[in-house]
Amino acid sequence: LTFMYGGRDILFDSKGYTKVLHLTNRSATNAYWFTLQVHPWDYFCANPGFGFVPPKSHLPITFTFTPKPTGIYRSGKVQGFVRLRSITGFPLERLSLVAFNGPLLHLVASSFEFGFCPLGSDRVRTFEVKNIGLIPSDCSVVMGDDVAEPSFAVSPVHFVLHPGEKRKIDITFSPSVEGDVEDMMTLLGMGGERYPLRFRGRGGEPLQILDEFLDFGPVSEQDSDTEHKRAVAIQNLDLLHSLPVFIKSCASSLIVKDVVVLDPGAVVPVSVLFKPSKPRALGEFRSSVVFSAPNSMTHVV
Repeated sequence: LTFMYGGRDILFDSKGYTKVLHLTNRSATNAYWFTLQVHPWDYFCANPGFGFVPPKSHLPITFTFTPKPTGIYRSGKVQGFVRLRSITGFPLERLSLVAFNGPLLHLVASSFEFGFCPLGSDRVRTFEVKNIGLIPSDCSVVMGDDVAEPSFAVSPVHFVLHPGEKRKIDITFSPSVEGDVEDMMTLLGMGGERYPLRFRGRGGEPLQILDEFLDFGPVSEQDSDTEHKRAVAIQNLDLLHSLPVFIKSCASSLIVKDVVVLDPGAVVPVSVLFKPSKPRALGEFRSSVVFSAPNSMTHVV
């Protein structure tokens, strides 16, 4: 009986904690019983642990590693072995088992939505990484697609987390073009731990002003107690979230609401009342209404 394994060690890494080897009976006439001794048994397991293999056939054996970050292996590396024995206990073959006792890192979130961000502006999100193991972990962040002008940046890109330590990582979204932007980075830790980080945002602003000028026309002195009404159409380009819009009049003669909340994708007319004060000199009257909203530039009508 033999595993006919060419490698020196059976290595368990973050790509998979299960390995399958085939136990082969090279005899043409006899079936053989076997038993498997695995150490340490609380980390490694072999299934089936005993049985028999018919002549000129093989039996798949599944080896499983169960990581325990808070276990006694403070070095992070777990070394063991599997020993193939005959049914009488005679040793036939020995293979080394090597694994990394992780994961060491814990992330609260791995996907980040930035929403709208005006061109030329930045939006920053923060996430936290914690070392839940018993050894330090050397961490680094690897960029995703190799683009000339990436819209996302991470700081810091390299750090060491000691046992129980937390570290806040800043992600900055700086769009250079309008429209949806997506990217991915990977957080690497000790022992080949890999955590994909996905980012998504949209270059531009959610608030759009559809009217740039209001003309109230001629107003007579006798109309000083009369309110003249016009409307400014505003739109929320965000189809997922409501948008509060803050409105400020630059003259006491212009009366507006202080705040208007736009539903996702809504177009709403905002009333602007012109009530001329008395006495007032004859002539042309000019003033402005200022619109502002989160993640938007300031607009003046």
